[in-house]
Order: sequence, then structure tokens, then C-alpha cells
Amino acid sequence: MVKVIEEITGNQSSKFFKSLLATCLCDLANFCGIFFISWLLYLIVNPYLGGEKTGLAEFIIISAGALCYMVLCYYASIPAYNANYMATYDNSMKGRLHLAEHIRRLSLGYLSSMNAARISHSMMKDFTNLENANSHIIPQLFSSLIISVTVFICLFIYNPALSISFFCCIPVALGVLILVRFIGVKLSKRQMQASIEASSRLSEYINGITTIKTNNMHGAKFAKLESSLNDLRRESIRLEVTLMPLALTTMSCVGAGIGIMVMYGQYKLLSHEISVQEFLILMLIASRSIAPFITFSINFMMLQYFSESGKNISGFLAVKPLPGTDTVLPEGSDLVLENVSFSYDGTKKVLDKVNLKIKSGTTVAVVGPSGSGKSTLVKLLARFYDPDSGSVLMGSIRENKLADISHIDPEVLMHRFAMVFQDSYLFKGTVFDNVRLGRMTASEDEVNAALRNAMVDFTDASGEVAEDGRNFSGGERQRLCIARCMLKNAPVVLLDEITSSLDIYNEHAVQQAIERLTVNRTTVIIAHKLKNIMHSDLIVVMDEGRIVERGTHDELLAAGGLYSRLWYQGNNKE
Repeated sequence: MVKVIEEITGNQSSKFFKSLLATCLCDLANFCGIFFISWLLYLIVNPYLGGEKTGLAEFIIISAGALCYMVLCYYASIPAYNANYMATYDNSMKGRLHLAEHIRRLSLGYLSSMNAARISHSMMKDFTNLENANSHIIPQLFSSLIISVTVFICLFIYNPALSISFFCCIPVALGVLILVRFIGVKLSKRQMQASIEASSRLSEYINGITTIKTNNMHGAKFAKLESSLNDLRRESIRLEVTLMPLALTTMSCVGAGIGIMVMYGQYKLLSHEISVQEFLILMLIASRSIAPFITFSINFMMLQYFSESGKNISGFLAVKPLPGTDTVLPEGSDLVLENVSFSYDGTKKVLDKVNLKIKSGTTVAVVGPSGSGKSTLVKLLARFYDPDSGSVLMGSIRENKLADISHIDPEVLMHRFAMVFQDSYLFKGTVFDNVRLGRMTASEDEVNAALRNAMVDFTDASGEVAEDGRNFSGGERQRLCIARCMLKNAPVVLLDEITSSLDIYNEHAVQQAIERLTVNRTTVIIAHKLKNIMHSDLIVVMDEGRIVERGTHDELLAAGGLYSRLWYQGNNKE
């Protein structure tokens, strides 16, 4: 139970106890209204049982007391409201921002492989579940338990036999709740996983709606979405149908206590051990105490489901950013790979003992067949991942001052790199806002200069950008991203196949923009179109995770190796 509460409250025990105390005081104040009703019942019934007639003064006193009680309840509810609702939604907002910031600091490799729908589910659905749990479930759960225990103790002190008769079925109800605890773990996890999968498939459906429509994949033909929604329906029904009978059993056990207390109380009444007034008042208090225990039972059943949301969020927060604390970058932009090996799954090597020196201010092209390790090599240079073995170094080769980038704070290291990938992202807003992401302090004139240098002749800085830049072509998006890199003015530029799917006009424009971007910068280019990198200072040829050739375009053609075959197979001959 302690672990579940920690998962739901985010280990904020002080705020949890503050909320619990405020809720208990509020609920106890509300429960105490039963004593005014009991007092009024006593005054009404007493004359009919041989007692004195109730005067007007006593009714006025009761009315005045009830009015004061209502005011007390109002003021008791304010701290509970602030602790349960205001604080919960404020903490939820901060929690979402904290999770977003944590994810931002994770490695680029983790982010590139992350399921966007999965994190979206946690940011919205999981936090909404925790809001509900922290504002309603947990405070009411423990408050109801405390009230039920308090009523039992008070009744037991006043009349032990009647108290035991009323609460004799509670152990059975608690046993059912323990059973719910074990069954609910598995069912809640399955339903939550089905919900996440359905969110992923729905996101995939929306993002791929163009492909779906053009291939007539509507309705039942889109099997993945249909299957995931069916799984969610099935798991949701299973959760409800399995736990509902247990919930009704718990309520029946509590209700049975009233019947047992009535029968036992009748015996006590007939034997003149208690008065009619006492019997009626005890019955009234007992019936009023049913509601807190039923509330406790229902909230206890829901607790396990909401704890899964806490686990989901904790799972993201448990992912550690790449290590590295050095905040001073080495002088120089030379890059060196020493015996670098890397595997994504820990078994198959994608890179195997790669050695490479990239001098500052030079352009190095990395080519090779698909799956040869080109993109992985570039990702290790930018520290998407750390190598399994070997080192990636940065600094000055000539002065023999090189630093292992794994010791550098990843966010500090990123100041040295500007990157343009084939799937570079544009945010909804204006061209100005998107380009200025490269340097948030840039002026409008600087943004316009970057746009001109990037061959952006199809829009201006005030132009609107749709989500993901959908109102621009692939080549236009690439040029906007190049403008962003120009504005960043980082000394190292990484380009990954950014002209592979462009038409002739856009390819030419992008190529011109690249030439301007890479002037006096250390540049690493991955390209399938070899004619675009033939003038590189160094061409590295990779195959099966190893560098098999290196040299200039003319040298590699003369060698007649893999590069030469790729050149002629690609119809690049001039």
C-alpha cells in the first residue's frame, strides 16, 4: 500500500499528509451532523415514550446549533478544497512540465526511438488519472477508513455488543478487498497497456490518413486500429465485470451488519437493556457510518488502476540522461573515433572497431550500402548514444588536446553541433519562430539573412507554418531547417541524406544552401547520391559496420573497390 501511494503521489509524502489531515477534519465535521439529527429525533420521540414535551426554546437552540455547524463545515471544507484540488492541479501542471523537461534532457537516441503516442498518453491520460486519485481517491480513502474506525471505537465504548454485531461482517469485506488487490494488479495493467496501444494505433491512423485513404484502407480493412480498439473494449469490460461482483459483495457485507444489529438490538430492547431512544439513535449513527466504508471499498478498488498511471510516469522519470558533467568544451572542432564499437540490442554489432579522424573545417562524406552503419556513426558523433567500447573525442588533433565527449554535459556539447536530417521537424507557427530556434536571441534581420543564404525564396519570415510543416514541400522544409542551422552558427554540421528524395529543382537549391552552410565548418555528410559529395575532402566507405575504404573521389574510383561499384551502379558517371 505504501508503494502504491508513493507511485500515485509522486513521493510527495508531506503534501499527502496535509491533504489527508484536511480531508479527515472536513469529513469528520460533516459526519458530526448526525448528532444534531439524533438530538432532534430524541426530542421528537421522547414525549411519545412518556418523556417531557419538547419546548420551543430547545428547537431554537438546535436550529442555532445547526446553523453554527453549517458555518463550521463550510470553513472546514476550505483547507480540504485547497489541499485536494488547488494543490493537486498545481502539482499536476508542475509534474507535466517536469516530465517534459526530463524527456528533453534524455539522449537523442532514446528520443528518436520513443513512441510519441506513449509519452502523449502519460502527459495527458496518466496525469489526469493521478489528478483524480490525489484529489478524490486517496484523501477520501483514508478519511473514510478513519471515520469508520472512529465510529467503531465510539460505539464499542458505549455498547460493545451492538458495535460488534454491526461490524462483524467487516472482516469478510476486508478479505474481499485483499482479493481485489491481487486481481486488480493484473487486470489494471492489461487495461492500461491496451489503452496505450489503442492510443498508438489511433495516432498512427491520424498521421497516416493520406496513405489510408489513397489505398482504400477504411473501416474494417484497417485491422491494426480495429484490433487495438477491440482489445481496449475487451480489457475494459473484463476489468469492470470482474471487479463489480466483488464490489457488490463488499457492500452486501457492510449492509448485512445493519440487519444483524437490528436483530441483536431488538433482543436488547425487549430485555430492557437499552431504551427505544438509544436504539433509534444507535441505528441512525450505524446507518450513517455505512457510507464511509462503502466509499473506502470503492476507492480501494480504484486505487490499483490509478497506481499503474503512477508507474508509467515513474518509468519515464527513471530513464537516466546520458552521463557527463563537464561544462567547458574543448578548443577545436576536430573529431576522432578510436576503436568504436556499438550495438543497439547488445548482440549484433552495427559498428565494429571504427577508427576515423575528421579535421576541423573539412568536409567528410560517409557512404555505403543500406545498413552499413553510416547513420549510426553520425549519431555517435553527435552523442545520440555512447559507444559500447572505444571513444569519441573532440578538440585539436594538432595540439594533441582531445576530450572524450562522454564526459561532457550533453546539453553543453550540443552547442557545437548543427544537424539537418531527412525528417527534420517544423513547428506550427511562423517561419520566423521556426528558424529562430537555432538562436533564440537572433534579430529579425539575422533571421532574414539566414533565410536568404538558405535559398528560401518561397516565403518570408512572417509566413505561416502548419503542423510538421505540411504546407511546404520536402525541399522547402529542408531549406528552412538549413536556415535554422545557419543561425545557430555551430562549428560542426551533420547532414543525413537530406537530398535523397527531392526533385531536381529542390535538390539544386538545397545543394546550394548546403555549400553556404558548410563554409569553414567541420562537416559530415551521409548521402546516397554520390555526385553530391564527390568534391568532399575525404570520403569514407562503410560496409557491415566497418570502414572499408577512405580517400578522395578520384582516389576511390582509381582503387576500383566498393565506392567505384556504387558510383557506376548509381549512374553517376559524368
